[in-house]
Amino acid sequence: MIIKTLELTNYRRFRSQAFEFPQNLIGFIGRNGAGKSTVIEAIAWALYGTRATRGVKSDIRSQQASDREACEVVLHFELSGVEYRVMRKLRGKSAVAEAAVWQAGIDEPLAVQEQGVSAFIEDLLGLDYRSFFASVFARQKDLAALASMQPEERRKTINRLINIDAVDRARWLAGEKRKQLQAELSGMNAMLKKPEDLEEQQRELQQQVDFESKAVASAQKTLDGSLKKLLAAREELEKLTAIRDKHHQLSAESGKLLAEEAGLQRSLREVKAELAKIDKSEKTLQSMQGVKEKFQQCRERKNVLEDLRLKAGRKKELVETLRYYREQRAAENRPIARLEQEIAEYELQASRLSQLETEMKKLEQEQQSVQKALDALRARRAGVESTGKDLRKKFERIRELGKDSPCPVCTRPLAEHYGPVTAHFEQEVRAMREQYKKLSQDLSRGEIRLEELKHALGEKQKEREKLLGALAVIEQKRKQLDDARKRIEHYQSKEKGAETELNELGDFEFDEADYAAVKEEYERLAKMNEHVIQLETQVAVKDEKVQQLQELSKALGLKRDEIETCNKAIADLGYDEKAYEAAREQHEARNNVVEEHRQTLTEASKAKIAAETKLQSVERELKELRENLARMESLRDDLLYYQALDEHFKLFRQHLSGRLRPLIAARASELLRLTTSGRYSLLELDEDYGIAIVDQGDTFPLARFSGGEQDLANLCLRIAISQVVAERSGRQPVQCIVLDEVFGSQDAQRQSLILDALNRLQTQFRQIFIISHVEQIKDILPVIYEITMVDEFESRAQIV
Repeated sequence: MIIKTLELTNYRRFRSQAFEFPQNLIGFIGRNGAGKSTVIEAIAWALYGTRATRGVKSDIRSQQASDREACEVVLHFELSGVEYRVMRKLRGKSAVAEAAVWQAGIDEPLAVQEQGVSAFIEDLLGLDYRSFFASVFARQKDLAALASMQPEERRKTINRLINIDAVDRARWLAGEKRKQLQAELSGMNAMLKKPEDLEEQQRELQQQVDFESKAVASAQKTLDGSLKKLLAAREELEKLTAIRDKHHQLSAESGKLLAEEAGLQRSLREVKAELAKIDKSEKTLQSMQGVKEKFQQCRERKNVLEDLRLKAGRKKELVETLRYYREQRAAENRPIARLEQEIAEYELQASRLSQLETEMKKLEQEQQSVQKALDALRARRAGVESTGKDLRKKFERIRELGKDSPCPVCTRPLAEHYGPVTAHFEQEVRAMREQYKKLSQDLSRGEIRLEELKHALGEKQKEREKLLGALAVIEQKRKQLDDARKRIEHYQSKEKGAETELNELGDFEFDEADYAAVKEEYERLAKMNEHVIQLETQVAVKDEKVQQLQELSKALGLKRDEIETCNKAIADLGYDEKAYEAAREQHEARNNVVEEHRQTLTEASKAKIAAETKLQSVERELKELRENLARMESLRDDLLYYQALDEHFKLFRQHLSGRLRPLIAARASELLRLTTSGRYSLLELDEDYGIAIVDQGDTFPLARFSGGEQDLANLCLRIAISQVVAERSGRQPVQCIVLDEVFGSQDAQRQSLILDALNRLQTQFRQIFIISHVEQIKDILPVIYEITMVDEFESRAQIV
């Protein structure tokens, strides 16, 4: 496999980055934490998904990317002359995974979704992600880790890298299968019965089944005879039951007719009583003639007096309303003159505001002018003070050194010029002191004037605030005056309306005592009128009640005829209760006999079924016994097979380990010879893959050598392991390797030798990726990607 291009979008520290990889030595350099290993991890993620990365899936997306931005890696690689493109993507806040793989020249993807793409890649390369890292990626610090492991742990780790552990797992599985077969055979042997015993049980149970079958047939014959007798008794009982039901139906109907007759007689008596009550009401109604006319006249008189009473009440309300509005208008008129006078006085004060603001503006302008002058004086005084300090320092230096002091202009000793120079400096210092004193006096006078202006401006401000308060009072007084005038207008409008309504009412007379007497008479006549209406209602239904009386008398005669007819039908039926009871008892007795015979049949059937069930169980057990005997024979054959398989795996592992360890040692020795210019040419591995190096004919353990030489030996071993794993993959070899931080402990000469050895490996590894923070390898690697940190969260890569 050759990696051709890699495109990263929002992947960890890379916001947007593209890489092109030639078939060569390719270096990634940069500070620790810049993201060098991240590039190789992105290749692994594209091929094998999240299980090939550090941390959890949610950490893969760049911290600078929002939830709406996708994290994406696109990898192009070539295998056996065919190009493939793999895409993996994380979308949304929950980081939903998408994946697909395409072959060049085919539009449809060969696999989709995360698991589908990972399975396709594993099948295509013939490597799962663990084997991929073992053969391709020597992770950072893995080299020293091999040397620091305990012997047993190191042997297991390297066996896992070269897949010898797969043989161990297969042998363990074969042993577990052998144990399982032995346990199963032992268990089956313990539970075996003799076939002869089961066959004897089968014959005895068959005889019992035949006997129970005859008993069932006999019981069935007896039950059939008793069922015929039960059927005859049932037919007699059903006939008598029909007569009994008809008798009960007619008796119920007779009772119903008698109840209806009693109801008609009761209704007849009630109608006669109502007719007697109506006759009495007719006599009372004749004695109350003329009540309705008197009630109508009294009601009309009462309505007239109530209208006059309402007008009198309204007239009284209007008189009170007029008095109230006149008093309110007079009360509102009193403060108007006072408010007008106060407004005039405040307006006179407010006229001063415009003049005051002009005066304040002039004071502020003068204050700004004085402030600018003071700032200029302070700056000049500071300059004079600084210059004076420099002059004093120079003067004191010249006096301290005397005539040997260097000239401030030409730097030669002053000698005879010492006197004139010191006099000149004294004169300049005095001039600076006088100038500083004069500037300080001017500054003091300016500050006094500035304070006077501030005080005057403050007094003006107080006066202005007072005048602004007067303006606010004017607005308040004007609002009070407007409100008072509006209320007066409102009262005048209400007063005029009340006067108009009072004139419209006019003059009239109303007597409250006369109204009370009429009202009392009205209430008395109203009760009498209501009684007359009730009597008229009762008398109005007299004809209806007479007709109802005639109809009830006729219906009563017809009901008596129906009762006589029903009683005659009951007599003609001739129902005999004793004959019915005798038939019912005979049916019940024969039914009990049938139930006894049916129970006998049921028990015989159960006995037959039980015998048949036992027979079937014995037959099944006999069948299972014969099957188990055949199964045990097969298990014995399988046990012999797995015992042989265990022995073969044991011999194969010994053979494989005996071949691979010398092969790895030979490859590592060749690399060590190349990288040390022949100083060390033989690297030996013990059974636990502990390293020993032959130096001038003597063999020494790795701990004897320097730290750089130990790292170099570990590197040679790690590359040799990758070579062997790649050769033994059984598929198209993965023709690339990644070496992480392998130059740190090596000097420049050793680095050059390592690179030269790696160049010779390009016949097998056509791409060798080297990750390092050592800047010097820029000068010795043909292709360099420099990884730089843009900020705390982002990195970029560029070819240098």
